[in-house]
Amino acid sequence: MTSRSAVDVPAFAATQMALLEVELQSELDETSSLISNTSPTSLQRAGVAITNLTLVSQRTGFGGKTVVELGPDSATSNSMISSILGV
Repeated sequence: MTSRSAVDVPAFAATQMALLEVELQSELDETSSLISNTSPTSLQRAGVAITNLTLVSQRTGFGGKTVVELGPDSATSNSMISSILGV
């Protein structure tokens, strides 16, 4: 039978927190680079963004949180947005 040593929980948690911080920073850098170097249309085609949305309705939801419904901007006719949103 293998011997199992006790896990140092605070050390494990500190390591995981440090790794999560590095991962978060990496994702923020990647997203920032993508947004600053790519057009909104290209981001939309890649499935990263939805452009030309306007506020359709707003209400207060569970726990007092604001719930908004977005829809395609009537000033721009974009069939891609309509097909994504099912409008």
